[in-house]
Amino acid sequence: MRKIMRSIILHGLFYGGALAPHAAMSMGMTNPLVAETMGYSTALYLDAIFVVVALALIPFLRIREEGAQSMELEPVPKVD
Repeated sequence: MRKIMRSIILHGLFYGGALAPHAAMSMGMTNPLVAETMGYSTALYLDAIFVVVALALIPFLRIREEGAQSMELEPVPKVD
């Protein structure tokens, strides 16, 4: 189990180490004023609202097995 955890942590370190310079270069090449006018903040707020609504609905979901057990089906007649 320790080998698995160690490999997961090392993977995260190497992946983050490779991804961080790419993200930094991308941020350095973009103009924040252009991104502001393109409505990214509006899209992020709408996305956040959808996530909150979906999370709020989770407690009201039913387990599918309960619904399948309460539904009684009649056997299909055999056709010769």
